[in-house]
Parts: sequence; C-alpha cells; structure tokens
Amino acid sequence: MANRRRSSVSFQLRDVHFAAHLPSNGTHRDSDIGITSSFVRAALPLPLLAFGLGMAAMGGWIWVTPALVFAGLELYRGASGHTRRLSASDRARRASSGANADITGRVRGKTLSLKFCCICLDTIPDDEPCFNLFDCKHDTQTHKVCIDKWLEKHETCPLCRRDAKDPVIGEMKKYPHNVAAQIRGCRFIVFKGWQNAEFHRHLIEIGAAELVANALDIHSSDPSVLAACCAAIFVLAFSDRETQERLSSFGVCQRIVEGMLTFSEDIEVQTRGCGAIYSLSLSNKQIQRQLCLAKAPAAVLNALQRFMGQASVAMSAADAIMSLSCDNKLGQDLLGIGEGAEVQRGGKGACELLAEVIDRYSQDRDVIYAALDAVMKMAIDNPENRLRFGGVGMCSKVMDAFNQYQDDEVFLLVALTAVYTMAENQRENQTRLLEGNKAEILMSTLWRHEGFMDVVSVGLDVIFALTYDPIEGLNTRSHPALRNAGACGFILKMLQTYPRNPEIYGPGLKAMACFLTSNEMDSSITGPDWCQVVCNSMKQSLELEDVPVLEICCRVLGQLAIHEKDNQALLRRNGACEMICDCLRKGFSKWEALQATADLAYDCQENRHELGQRDCVALLIKCIEKDPEDWVALDIALMALSNLVQDHEQNASCAGAQMIHLSTDKDCTVSFYAFLSHLLESDRLVFGERACIIMMVLSVLCANDPAAQSKIGGVNGCWVVVQRLRISGIGPAGDSMGREDQPLRYPDMSLLRQGVQLMSDLATAHSDNQKRLQQADGLNLLLQVLPDFSSDSSDVVQWLVAVTALLEGNPNNQRHAGNLKMCGHTVKLLKGFSNDTAVVESTLRCLIALATNYRENQEKIGSLGGCDLVRQVVSEFSEDSHLVVRSCSLILALCELQKTDSSGRPLHIWKDNSYNNKHRFRKGGMVPILMQAFINHINRKSESVLFGNLILSLALLAEDDPITSAQLRDNSILNLTIRLVLTYPEEEMLFMAAGGLIASSCVVFNDKWTDWIMFETPLVENQDLFINGNVFPYIIGFITGAPRMKSSVIMSFVSLAALAWQNEKGILLLRDSIGVLTEILSSDVVHEAECMFYGLLVLGSMISLPKPDEKIMDICASLIFELIERAHKLFPDNLCIRKICRLLFSHIQRCGRRARYLTAA
Repeated sequence: MANRRRSSVSFQLRDVHFAAHLPSNGTHRDSDIGITSSFVRAALPLPLLAFGLGMAAMGGWIWVTPALVFAGLELYRGASGHTRRLSASDRARRASSGANADITGRVRGKTLSLKFCCICLDTIPDDEPCFNLFDCKHDTQTHKVCIDKWLEKHETCPLCRRDAKDPVIGEMKKYPHNVAAQIRGCRFIVFKGWQNAEFHRHLIEIGAAELVANALDIHSSDPSVLAACCAAIFVLAFSDRETQERLSSFGVCQRIVEGMLTFSEDIEVQTRGCGAIYSLSLSNKQIQRQLCLAKAPAAVLNALQRFMGQASVAMSAADAIMSLSCDNKLGQDLLGIGEGAEVQRGGKGACELLAEVIDRYSQDRDVIYAALDAVMKMAIDNPENRLRFGGVGMCSKVMDAFNQYQDDEVFLLVALTAVYTMAENQRENQTRLLEGNKAEILMSTLWRHEGFMDVVSVGLDVIFALTYDPIEGLNTRSHPALRNAGACGFILKMLQTYPRNPEIYGPGLKAMACFLTSNEMDSSITGPDWCQVVCNSMKQSLELEDVPVLEICCRVLGQLAIHEKDNQALLRRNGACEMICDCLRKGFSKWEALQATADLAYDCQENRHELGQRDCVALLIKCIEKDPEDWVALDIALMALSNLVQDHEQNASCAGAQMIHLSTDKDCTVSFYAFLSHLLESDRLVFGERACIIMMVLSVLCANDPAAQSKIGGVNGCWVVVQRLRISGIGPAGDSMGREDQPLRYPDMSLLRQGVQLMSDLATAHSDNQKRLQQADGLNLLLQVLPDFSSDSSDVVQWLVAVTALLEGNPNNQRHAGNLKMCGHTVKLLKGFSNDTAVVESTLRCLIALATNYRENQEKIGSLGGCDLVRQVVSEFSEDSHLVVRSCSLILALCELQKTDSSGRPLHIWKDNSYNNKHRFRKGGMVPILMQAFINHINRKSESVLFGNLILSLALLAEDDPITSAQLRDNSILNLTIRLVLTYPEEEMLFMAAGGLIASSCVVFNDKWTDWIMFETPLVENQDLFINGNVFPYIIGFITGAPRMKSSVIMSFVSLAALAWQNEKGILLLRDSIGVLTEILSSDVVHEAECMFYGLLVLGSMISLPKPDEKIMDICASLIFELIERAHKLFPDNLCIRKICRLLFSHIQRCGRRARYLTAA
C-alpha cells in the first residue's frame, strides 16, 4: 500500500480535522480512511442513534456510506489513535452554529463543497435543490424526499426537535420584511399543507392566506419570495373555494401575473406562478374572469413559450390553461388567439403551444395528460378553437397519444374526451382524427376496455361525434371508416351488455342514429337484435321519463322502420306501437314520437291497425289541437295521420269525424302543410275567378277550423292574401300596386270582397294572425280599399267586420289603427249609415274594438262625436235590445280603462275612468235616455242580459256624481233594480250589475285615498232605500249560495261595504250577519288578492263611523287583524292591500284599541 499512488484530500468537518487518503483510482477501503472495519461496525452506530440522525424518519436501518462515516467521526476526536466523546456543551454549541455545515477541501488545487442531508446523511448534489424549512438557528438542509417523509410523522426539526408547527408561521407574521422568514414559512406551508386536510385547515385558521398575500405584496420585487408565495398559494387555494375567494380579495391575482411578466426569465417564478393560477382559477368563474382581465393568459403563454424545454413549466402551464378555459369563453378566446403573447417569440396561441408540448413530451405521460386536459377544456363549445387545433395538427397528435397510452384507462378517458370535443360538429377534424388506420386503433382500444363502463360511455360519444355532421346529418367520410372498423358491432354489444344504464344506451343510440341516416342501408344495423335493444332502451327511458333519450329512441325506431319493411313487424312485436302511443299521451318527445308514428304506419297495414287500436288517431288530433302554433309538429302529425288512415277504414272514419276538412280531398297523401303551401304559392299570381275560389276555400276552412287559421298563417297565408289584394288593386296613376298612402281601385270587386273576408276569417280570435296581418300592412290595406266598400251597406259591414277581427284583443293593432285615423273613418261610417241597423251594429262593434282598454282611441272617438252618436243610436233604436246592448258595451268601452301590469294581466278589479267621455255622456243627456230604455224594456220583460248592460252603464255614469245618483233614485231606477234582482236571484251577471249600481249610487269613491279609506261621503238616502228594500239579506244569501265567480264575490263585498259605509242601519245588519261574514272571510275566498282587499273594505265599513260602537269595534278589530296577518303571508308585495291594512291599523289605533290588539298585530 505504501507504493500505491495517493491523492491527499484535507477535510474540515465543523471544528474536527482529519486526513483521509483516498486511492487515486476512486476506490477505497476502510483502512484507506484511517479507521478500522470494527469501528464502522461497532463504534459508529451508537453515537448515530444517540444523536438521532433520521433513524425514525427513515423508518429503518441506515446503510453505512462514506458520508455516514464522515458524519460519525464528528462525534469523536483523537490524536495518535486516541478518541474521546464530545461534551454536551460542545454538541449544543455546534448545533447552534450549524449542524451539518458544508464539508470543504482541496483536490489538486481545487476547492470542493459537499452538502449533506441532515436526515439520511447522504450528499445533496449541486444540481438538486435542498430545503431548509425551519426557523432554528442552525442550517437544516434536507432532500425533498427526506423532509416529506419526516413531516409525515413529525412536526419538529430533525436536529434540535424544536416544534415547527406554528413558529414558522409566527415568524412570517413577526418578520414580514425578512426574506428568509417569508421563504421559510411558504416552504413550510407547501410541505406540510399539501394533501393534509387537517393541517390545511389549521393553516387557514391561523391566517396563512393573509400572511402569504402580505408577503407577496411586500416582496413582489424579489423573485425567490414570489416563487415561494406562488407555491404556497397553490397549496392553500387548491380545491378550496373559500380560500380562493379570500386570496383573490387580497389582490394576489394581479400580483402573480405582474410577477410572471416581470421575471419572465426566472423558471421558478414561471413554474410556481402557473401553478398558483391553476389552483386559484380551478372551478371558480369569478377568479377566472379576474385573471383573464389581469392578462394571466398572456403570462401563461409566455412562460410556456419561453421554457418549452422544461417539463415542470410545460405541465404547470398546461394545467393553468386548462383551469382558465374551463367553462370560460373569455379565457378560451384569449388563450386561443394568443392575446398578449410575446411578439418577438412568435406570439403563438395556446393551440400552437399545446401542440408543441405534445410533440416534445410524447414520452412523458404526466405532461401529455395535462396538455390533453387543456385541449379538452379549450375546445368545449368553442368552434374557433376546434378549428385552430385542427389547423396545427392536433388531431393526429391526440390520436398518437391515445395509441401510445391506450392501456392506461385514466389517461384514456382524457384522450377520448379530447377527441370528442375536437370532433363535435367539426367536419374537418372528424376526417383528420380518422386518417390512416386510426379508426381501427380507436375501435380495438374500445373493445379492449369494454368492461370499463366510463371508457365505453365516452367511446360511444366519440363515435357519435366522429360521424355526426350538423349540416348533412352524417359525415360520409368518417362513417365508412368507423363502420368498417366494427363500430356497429361495438354499439350493439354495449347496448346488450348494459341494457339498463342510461349512460351507455343514451350515447349508443345517438351513434346508432347517425349510422341509420346513411342512404346506403347497412345490413349490420338491422334485424331482430337491433330492434330488440332499441325497444328495451325505449321502455327503460319511459320508466325513467328520460326525455332526451326518448327522443333518440323514437328517432332510431323510426329510421329502422322506414329503412327495412321487416323491421316494422319486429318493432311491433317488441311493443314499439304501444310505447309510441305512451309518448304521445304523456307529451314526451313530441316531434320525434310523431315522426316515429308516421314511419311505423308507412305502408304497413298491421302497424296501422295496432296504432289505431291504441287510439293513436285521437292522440294525433289532440297534438294538433293542443298546440296549433307548432308548425313542424302540425306537419308531421298530419303526415302520420295520412299514413294511418290510408287503406284503413276504421282509422279513416275516426279521423273523418274529428278532422272534417281532411274528407274534402281523399286523394291527398301529403301533409296538409305541404298541400296548403302548394295551394298558396302556385296560384298567387292568378287573377279573377280562380283566385276567388282559392280564397273562398281557405276562408271556409278558417271559419270552420281554428287549426286551419294557424296552418294558413304559418305558411305566410296572411302575407299572401294582403299582397294578393295589393297587387290586384290599381292606384290613381294607373300602376298595379299603388302607393301605400293612396286609395286603391278594384275592377273586380269579387276578388276584393273574398280577400277581405279571408282576412277577417284568418284574424278572428287569433292573435298571431292579427299580428301577421298587421306586419303585412293589412290595416293600411283595409284603409286603402275603404272607398270601394263605402257605397254599399253590405260591403261596409264586411269591411267593419274585417277591421274588428284585426283589432279585438290586440293593443298593438289598436294603436296602429288609431294612428291611421281609423277612429275617424269608423265614426264617419256610423254617421253616414245611421239608419241601417246592420251597419250600426257592425260600427258599434268596431268602435268597441278600437276603444277597449286604450285611452288614446277612447279620447279620439269621444272628441269626434262618438258619444253623441251612441246617444243617438240608443234614442232611435231603443226598442232594439241587441243595439241597446251594443251601445251599452260601447259606453263601458269608452269610459273604462282596465289597469294592467307590464305583461298585460289585470292588477285590480276597479277601473280608471275616462272622465272626459263620462262628462260628454252626462252633458249630452245619456242618463235620461238610458233610464227610459230601462223602464220600457222592464215593462216588456226583456232578457236579463239587456238589463245587466243598462244597469252597468247607469252605474258607471252615476259613479262619483251625486246628481246622477239622485236622478236614478227619483226615477225609480233603484227600486226597479231591487225588483229585478229579487225576481232573478240566480242571474249572476244581473247581480254583478246591481252591485255596481249599489256601490256607485251609495258612496262617492275617493281614488286618491285622501281619507283613511277609498270611500268619501255616503249618500244616505240611497243607502236606506236599498236597505229597506231587503237587498242586504239577498246579497248575503247570494254570496253564501252556490259557488260564485270571483268577480261576483268582489261585487258582493263592494256593495256590502257601500251600504254600511257610515250608516248605522247597514252596520247593524252587517253585525247581525257577522257569523256568515266571518265564515266567508275565513274561507279560501280571500286567497285572491282582490277578494282580500274588498273583504278588508267590508270590515272597514263596519267601523267607519266617527265613534264606532265598542262591541262592533272589538269584533271587527279581531277579524281585521286576522285578515291582516293572512294578507301579510299571502300578498306581501301587493301595494293596495298593504295600504288598506295600514289605514285600518291606524284607524283602530285612533279608536283606542292599541293596548288590546296592536301588540299582537
């Protein structure tokens, strides 16, 4: 050994000096180090165990290595072979000065530095990071693996055993400006908080999120602190929405992005920053948007582009891209176009960069997994990104990755989902994904994993996405490849294997439907097996009421039936007819069920009979009648009906009984929609008799069948008839069309009359057709053709009927007619044909349609002399009960305005009156004329409808007018009204009219509620007249009799309140009927807002005297507070009820009942 060439290395271990002679060839023995083997075997383990160097952490024996020998020699010092044990003070001093300082030395003039892990005592290579997490004074450097294992079992420093749970975090809080303290704290959060739910909660509780955010704010210019904070944020925010929101509120999003953009060359900042962005934005749309606005996509793309060669950056950036684009259109778009990416590096978007990642890291499973996850999230519901992925060759890359990791089921799910998102509704990508032999690879992989249900479900979705073309229905390029690769067999096998799993048979049937849309019928997707699985799936979906799957089942069932005649019998035997009828009966998948019915009945007598026996004809008619505005369903239903009745007498008779118009053309085998469209379009340019006949047929169909109105209107019938009449007319200059503001002349009046009649029939009680005719400028056309109709009374009547049909119940058309001065023209016609009863009646009806609930038209008609004309009609035709009823209806239409909300629904029962027209009627002497007509007809015992309208008109004119009320009393109208209601006690309309007259003639209304309730001065004489006429018990008996309409109940309450308002007799009568009244007010009647309001009004009238009787006050107060409590629960937002409750509450308080009742209220 003395002759062996040696290299001398001098080591200094803390304050221990020794010399080791190592062989120059790198080999050594125990004797070469200057110690004996016996020392290593015997003496060395004892001090190591005593010192506690990681034995518990590693959970086993420590292998003896040169590094372990060097560390063990620290415990002994000696000279000339003599050793001694270090004292306790020496050990403490060295622990405080650094427990494992670097071992340095010189080799051939070069200085060496060796770092040792304080747990395993092995060296830490220079290219491997070491970790120092504790706030001890000594240097505690460890391997990452070692400290992870140590912290799994301990919360102390491995050298000094100091508790490190909270002191590290406390040091962060105590020294916020100390870089080392902040880095140490962040590292501790990372190592101890990751995947440790209990300690994670502890970190949140002690404010770790705030400390990290504060450190990020203070040390944002220090890249090392920035990286450490980002790592801590990743751990704290991961899958913790509350912490995500808290960190976001501290502004960490902006800080992270700014730091990444500032320190773009620091790989640690970029890696940790991407991880923090991923953790913060995961499943949090608000933070996703916040990060996008803070230019996080640009920061992530720049990091990925700059450090593409670093796997850690690539994976973190891919995760960040995934989280930013998950269900976030803004993030998808910004990442897709590369918004803010560095121009000097090409400014690439995420699509291009992810393609590079997959190319570069094709052998790194984790990186590819993250990249595919990002591709999937970016392509979901984003056609632009799908196109970008297709343009950068992502399709082939994804399929290559799919092929490479096809045995990894977890990876396989992500890869399949990425394929689905790129192929969905993207024809070019569908073709790219199946280039070469990729279809065979896909199907062989799916077959290999047929037992893994998640893979099967996603795989079936992929087959559907690869074959479905949103334009043509089937991708003719990808379809043959998948079919040849055995996709049909796979679908059938999975449907048979998982017959009761919607996640399997749903996508399986969708894929099957795509294959069935092929023009070339494939024998592999027909036959008993296919029919059976479809019927089984449909039965299961009916039980679960799974409507989306039912739609697919109906579509596949119909395609099987129409493609192969033998399938019709197979489907019938498997219960297809019964299930289709169940779908129609329950309203499931209406369009698809109707189409399946048509396909099952097509050229198959047995199926027609089976469907007919299950009332399918009646179900089809019901579908048509139920929703006549659904034009598609109407077409398919009529086609199915034609298939059902063809060559089947029983079905034909059933259809003929319910659909009369079908019997007019027995040879028609197409749908009524197609027939009607052809009829309108082919003859639209025909003039004269032919056009008149077509319009007459259509008019007859409309008059006898409301569904025909919808069908004709749905195929532009309204527009056609208006344009036919317009191009048939001749303007003043001789042109065929004429200008819209000039009259048109028609040489052939028969065409014009029939066209106007068709417009009338189309619009009658059909709001959609009213709208369509107006959009086609139908009202303006009617105004243009008025000169042709003004000479003959029958033509005038027809014109007025057409205008009325367009206006009734349509406020928009009312407004447009008013703008066209239709009110003036109608009044003028009434003046010109005042002696023609037919014209007068039609004119009155037209004026009613113009004025109802439309104040502007009411005022226009009144100012143009309409009120005087009505008075004249009633005066001249007072013997004609029909015209008197029409005149009374017009009086009501001119003087009332129903209050409605924004959707057009009535808010309250009372009306906002047009006082100008009421004044015109009173001033023009309408009240005496109506009273005379009332007296004349009561002597002739006319119909109650006439009396009801007369009484309502008189009640309206008497409202708020004591003079008119006195006239009614003096002329015995009130007495006659009492006699009428007692003579016809069950006439509900007459009762309602009488109630209105009682209310308007007994009290003066206070619409502004200036007093404590809505009545003002009572008209005592009228009150006493009704009370003495025994009206009171009649009203009570009427309301407690048979079930009444809500309006009748309301009118009963109003009349009772008016009779008792500040009237002692009325109040006493109400008191005597308090039991019945209490029963009524305690029932479900007051569950209607208006009934509740007027019920409170009745109780208010009982305490309306200035000094109400105490007993009555006690009775009413308890009922009032009971109703107030119910009103508060039932109608908390009804302003009128709230107001009357407050007024009653205040009145009871003023009457001294606060102590007894108000506390409970």
